Amino acid sequence: MQISVSNFAKEDLIDIWLYGHDVWGEDLADMYLDDLYAAISSLTFSPYRYPEQSGENTVSFRLMPIRSHLIAYEVLETEIFILRVLHKSMEKNTQISGNT
Repeated sequence: MQISVSNFAKEDLIDIWLYGHDVWGEDLADMYLDDLYAAISSLTFSPYRYPEQSGENTVSFRLMPIRSHLIAYEVLETEIFILRVLHKSMEKNTQISGNT
């Protein structure tokens, strides 16, 4: 399956890297982001591993925990669509949308 990433998730990943860069430095920020990308890539092997979620006013999605983050994604016919990459402290239905 192909993996696509929403604009929201791209912004999330940039924000995660910027935060990591400010707090831990460039090398650790790069390593953390690499771990997130590896986790996202691993979804191609078992996209249905994580249970489906649904919140108020959101599409159905799945949540994959990785370190301090949750990767919200949809499994579509031919792709895995990454909706958001949220910190675990955020609400799981925070602006999760399948449209962006």
